[in-house]
Amino acid sequence: MSRRAAILAPLAALLACQDYRFNPVGRCTIQPGQVRLTLSSVTVADILFVIDDSASMDPMQQNLADNFKAFVAQLAATQADRKARGLEALEFHVAVTSSSVFVSRNSGASCGGTPLACNITNPTIPPPYSYACTTPGNPCGDLVDEFFDVGTAGCSQGLAPGNGVAFPAGDFVARVGNPKVLHFAKTLDWSTWATDASGNPTAGVDPALAALYRQFRENVAVGSCGSNEEQHFEASRLAVKKALRQDGLSQPADVLPADWPHEGAKLVVVWLGNEDDCSNPKDPLLSIMLSGTPGGDSCTTEQLKPAAQQVLVPVADYATFLQGLGRPLGAAFIYPGAQGASGFVPGACSCGAGCAGQGPGTRFQALAAALRGQGASVVEASICDASFATTLQQIADLVKPPESLTLPTQPAAGEVARLRIVGLDGKTAKVCAGPSSAQEWWFADCADGTPTPGTPPGSTPSACVAIQKGGCEANPGQTYVAEYLGRVPADGCAVDADCLAALGGSASDWHCDVAPGQSRGTCLCGP
Repeated sequence: MSRRAAILAPLAALLACQDYRFNPVGRCTIQPGQVRLTLSSVTVADILFVIDDSASMDPMQQNLADNFKAFVAQLAATQADRKARGLEALEFHVAVTSSSVFVSRNSGASCGGTPLACNITNPTIPPPYSYACTTPGNPCGDLVDEFFDVGTAGCSQGLAPGNGVAFPAGDFVARVGNPKVLHFAKTLDWSTWATDASGNPTAGVDPALAALYRQFRENVAVGSCGSNEEQHFEASRLAVKKALRQDGLSQPADVLPADWPHEGAKLVVVWLGNEDDCSNPKDPLLSIMLSGTPGGDSCTTEQLKPAAQQVLVPVADYATFLQGLGRPLGAAFIYPGAQGASGFVPGACSCGAGCAGQGPGTRFQALAAALRGQGASVVEASICDASFATTLQQIADLVKPPESLTLPTQPAAGEVARLRIVGLDGKTAKVCAGPSSAQEWWFADCADGTPTPGTPPGSTPSACVAIQKGGCEANPGQTYVAEYLGRVPADGCAVDADCLAALGGSASDWHCDVAPGQSRGTCLCGP
């Protein structure tokens, strides 16, 4: 037996026999790690569509509506598959908001007078007003958070309620008469789903499912009269905060707390836009004054400044917010660009007549990468695709319960990790075989989900665990429990001296054990 195997074998036995309760022994620290994911409500998904409602977005909104049948068809197939395997049906709850929070417009005025003030004499929306400023001669922005050009040429009203009415700023929106949250309950008869050549449900479709399908297609037509200073990410954060009643915010009175979100449900956010995110402070002295043309406007050029000088809300803030909700997370980004050999590449793309106003979605790409790095399931697709059918099928897959787990730390070795399913009675229902991509669970690359290298593939520890569909799949009410001994220190060691520096003691107390082919390992007892 190798020295490494001799050290790990008793730890693996301890893992198996003591239900993962460990104590430090002398100076030999054993670092336990555990993650639990109960599926009592993970068969439920809360979906938020954040749709760009600026000028030129009408064709893309129509594309989304026209191809929603692909989303429903994919879910119908998923429901049929779950039923065949004796699993409970999924349910999901869909809300829509727009990218309109505010726009800061050039008023033509400048900071001046005694005391210094911005006097907006020709505001976008009367009456004139003033606010204090600090730098003489600086241009004064007119901060507008209401619709102001509904009914003008080149602007389709959609769901826009009319001039002088506040932008949604995260409020859920819907066509008059439709619910603002569409509840696709488990009681729907998905087996009836079928559409005719025009994409309309056939006569035999469950009437409740047909009604929800129609209502979604109507609700996503948010129009193109909204803010041209698209704040996709801030709108999504406001929507979630309002739904959770955080910071004194709330959704409109016709959206009940029980409507959205649901306790422990998976959260799926879908962003659709033809210009990059421009989330920035709602403050006339700090906000970005919109100027220029799409792709080269003030929101785009702001990104060219050093990070410390930008007023754009850092993308990392939104990744942290979403991850901090403590829910399984899925995200989809539909923005200008194309799928390349090395992934999605933002940039201009051709989407036919009536498609204009594009800007490279570098912040979209950055948030997608950040969420993917945190273990979220992510879809990136082009807004210029002739049909969103494939994209919506991919988004439908995001609704599924997690087929992966993200561990809080990386295990020291595959021999000291296990995955099991615990029933409602608290007893172990199954210990899953692994880690190996040929078995029921394995370690995966957190960036792309592929099995980690090693012999066998998937046996080299990482912080991400993939679960074989149908092989070790928990039912609603059951809990995945991943248990392991974590690396010591958490970021691993490269040489013995790293252990001494991190853990103290003397050089004879520690040994840095690095598996073949790896650059970092874990600290074990002894020289």
